[in-house]
Amino acid sequence: GRRRSQMWTYSVASVCVLLMSVGAAPALFSAISRAAMMASSSVTWLHAPEVLEVDYRSTGHSLANGMARVGAFFCPYFVSNLPIGASGCVVAGV
Repeated sequence: GRRRSQMWTYSVASVCVLLMSVGAAPALFSAISRAAMMASSSVTWLHAPEVLEVDYRSTGHSLANGMARVGAFFCPYFVSNLPIGASGCVVAGV
């Protein structure tokens, strides 16, 4: 079902990010990770209307959108100060 699809695609994405952090074929693993994240996000958007009521869902989407805007604002400052290397890639991936 949908939960199993989410579990596998999020797991594939996280493994690919970990493999990128050690320098193993970053172009390949970034493409696979992005595809897995897009698939899991699509399944999440399909699954949410079936599980949650409209008022809870709209409040949750609004809060998540607001947090995404705050994160997008601060992200360039955090990423520009990261140490170069594998640990920096892991921190950027998280």
